[in-house]
Amino acid sequence: MHNDLILYYFFAYVLFLALSWLTPGKALDEVVPPLLHRTLPLSGIEVDWEEVKRGIQAIHDGGFAWPAFLISQNGKFGTGRIADEMVAWLSPIADPLQEVYFLDTRASHAMAVKMTWHELQAKFQFRVQA
Repeated sequence: MHNDLILYYFFAYVLFLALSWLTPGKALDEVVPPLLHRTLPLSGIEVDWEEVKRGIQAIHDGGFAWPAFLISQNGKFGTGRIADEMVAWLSPIADPLQEVYFLDTRASHAMAVKMTWHELQAKFQFRVQA
């Protein structure tokens, strides 16, 4: 969590600098910080992983090299594409049978992480508290 806050404030500072440069004297009038939401670990969700993998493969076969497993703020999930604004910073998926992007939009900002299918599935396994 500590690293996420550092990253959040870094990007807020970069945005402030960019706006200061683009609109001298008006940057403080333009910056509206996003609302910070704390998210809890994902609970057990029934996911048809074979169907998800087929969807990711279809997106990749369609010529888009950044397919993702998405989870939204309301907890809904599915497959989709990473926004064009984000792909400039992300490496493409070489083998969609081995790796995929996980795009988590539950907090105030979207975060895309490339991970293996095993790592992704581990995030959604239900853990019983002893």
